[in-house]
Amino acid sequence: MAVTKLLHHFGWTWVGILVTDDDAGEKELQVLIKYMEEYGICVAFTMKLKKPIPNKYNRIPDIIKNSGVTRNFQVAKIKSMNKKVQETISRSSTSIIIVCGTFSFFMIKMFQLPDHVVNMKTFLLPPHWFINSEILHYCFTALNCSLGFQFATSEVNPYNQEAMTQFFLNVHPFNYPDDKWLEEFWILNFRCLSPNDDKNQLFENLLNIKLRNCSGKENFTNFNPILNPEGCSITYDAIITLVYALHAMFSALGREAVLKDPKNPKCRYKLNRYLKELEYGDSELEKTRYYDERGALKTIFNIYNWISMYNNNFSIYKYVGSYTPWAQPDEKLFIETTKIQWKSKKTPRSQCSENCPRGSRKMKDSKKPICCYDCVLCPEGEISNMTALSSIAVIFWTISVLIFGIYVSHKNTPVVKANNKNLSFILLISLSMCFLCVFLFIGRPVDRTCKLRQIVFGVIFSVCLSSVFAKTIMVYMAFKISRPGSPWKKLIAIKVSNSIVVLASTIEVIISVVWLYFSPPYLEQDTQSYQRKVVIQCNEGSQVGFFALLGYLFLLASISFIVAYLARTLPDRFNEAKYITFSMLVFCSVWITMVPTYLSTKGKNMVAVEIFSILASSAGLLSFIFFPKCYIILIKPQMKQKIYIHRATN
Repeated sequence: MAVTKLLHHFGWTWVGILVTDDDAGEKELQVLIKYMEEYGICVAFTMKLKKPIPNKYNRIPDIIKNSGVTRNFQVAKIKSMNKKVQETISRSSTSIIIVCGTFSFFMIKMFQLPDHVVNMKTFLLPPHWFINSEILHYCFTALNCSLGFQFATSEVNPYNQEAMTQFFLNVHPFNYPDDKWLEEFWILNFRCLSPNDDKNQLFENLLNIKLRNCSGKENFTNFNPILNPEGCSITYDAIITLVYALHAMFSALGREAVLKDPKNPKCRYKLNRYLKELEYGDSELEKTRYYDERGALKTIFNIYNWISMYNNNFSIYKYVGSYTPWAQPDEKLFIETTKIQWKSKKTPRSQCSENCPRGSRKMKDSKKPICCYDCVLCPEGEISNMTALSSIAVIFWTISVLIFGIYVSHKNTPVVKANNKNLSFILLISLSMCFLCVFLFIGRPVDRTCKLRQIVFGVIFSVCLSSVFAKTIMVYMAFKISRPGSPWKKLIAIKVSNSIVVLASTIEVIISVVWLYFSPPYLEQDTQSYQRKVVIQCNEGSQVGFFALLGYLFLLASISFIVAYLARTLPDRFNEAKYITFSMLVFCSVWITMVPTYLSTKGKNMVAVEIFSILASSAGLLSFIFFPKCYIILIKPQMKQKIYIHRATN
């Protein structure tokens, strides 16, 4: 799952898999493919790395004891497998190769690949491969800049650094002549000749290296990964886990009963059960792993970038992220992309087919994986391009936010005060939300957006028109109260403007609630309009509810237009009524034109008509009401002085 999440994060949908031909490799492969299919990731190739050594010769000493002819034959098989790996990777267009299965010494040869084959390939390595750093030393061309997973370790420091260093100084093949692993380690990492000539020849032939007589001063302290605290912590965690499980089993069954016959298979089975039911009692260990209800181990995986340095004589592990299986779905994978070093200096792309350009669509081939397709031109009249509408909405939203900022910064100027700044703020906020609500109409519809988009648009637009209506009323009332003994003074004393906005908007909310309750919009599939095509669209449910919502908006706009028209002859100080008249004229024109066009179209064209109407009417309100005031504030600042306003009035 961790590997699949990483592939999905980078958009790698076309990958190759190298897997060892054994039970462990087969199990890992099946699990990997299962998760990859869930994310729509395709396999470019799967190559099984067959063990070139028969089971009866699966240890290096056994091969050496065998005849020279057989030994040469096995070496030839290893080299033949290496050639097949080269050919498979060369033919594939994928940039990402995943490694699965069991690590062994013989696998090193499989990854000794020339530059032109792996120069642009990135390998993903599992924990049991990643911890064997000698593979990078011999296969730096292929595995440099690879990504590897490693089990997260506790923060406990399990050993004394000084004591361990002293111990490793004394570990040498001369002191332990019967330790064959140590002898082979010296050959691999220090390229020292061993006492066994046949073994020396085998290593030289397989790895294309030249062994030498060493000084005898080589030791583990010269080999940094051995003393890597994280590697030691993994060993510590494994030991302490076994200790806890044994302690639990001894406590339950009795120490003597268990040790009486420790090799009995029943004992091993019971120990396995206690491992799965383990409670560490150690907060540091519990931070990194636990066993789920099925007894499966869940652990955090750290992700490292494996980098070869100093002419491939030294390698480093750079921490670049982690995977936490018990975290929230969108928080499981943490990755710091900027820290990763890639072979090509940029994040690799790994897709079977490039994304289709605008005006074309995918055509899948039944003989190819789902990730592979051809791009064909869309039929005439069927090119969907909603990008322009999205851009217009964002542009006008930005303009409304900028105007809001201008009004806030000049809120104490006569121009802003004279036009009721509170209503102006409400109108600007609701207009900015109108521009954003068009995004509910764009994209593939779902049941939730079908129910919300008309309601959200209607309520927000009712707030806009209510604010405009309130501004118009306030302009008219402000002129009337200037006359002596005017009864309008009592009305202006109460907050008429706020009451108008709340009352007018509430009526629209009631209409929307009734519509949603009795016959709400829903998602439908239109199979009749086009042959061999299914159009997923929103059905508005009750047409009465939809047109009642639009009709009320038209009513508000009409009343505002009439009142503003009557107030157009007021003195220049109150000339906002002229701008409101023009804005309402634009609004009514747009929506009167929209209704017959809306009824005569279907599918995405119907949605496009409504989006255009929303944007056009909102832009009309914004332009006619606020642009003239911004012109005065920014371009003609002398006009905003009180003396100028009084002069104009007189």
